[in-house]
Amino acid sequence: MTNLAVVQGAILKCDKGAKTSPLTVITPSAAHIECAPVATIMDNLLGVNVKSFGVCAITGAPCVPVTPIPWFPGEASIPLVPPYFQSCLMFRFFRVPSGE
Repeated sequence: MTNLAVVQGAILKCDKGAKTSPLTVITPSAAHIECAPVATIMDNLLGVNVKSFGVCAITGAPCVPVTPIPWFPGEASIPLVPPYFQSCLMFRFFRVPSGE
């Protein structure tokens, strides 16, 4: 069985956004995979870790996630293992798909 972890540059997908967006990892972590920092549930800051998903299919406006809570499920000190989800106050979810 392969061990998976979410790392810098993992592709995020919003269920209502027109495009994907890469994850930016800034949480200090001792864990790295092939020199890429491993994300934790605290890598959820709007405009820092998570950027726009293009145009929103519901509103036609920019798909800018509003992420008031950490990724789930998980714990702050444990690396993210896909699939992970994040709720958005704009009534949508985005995720790190399995295999990213």
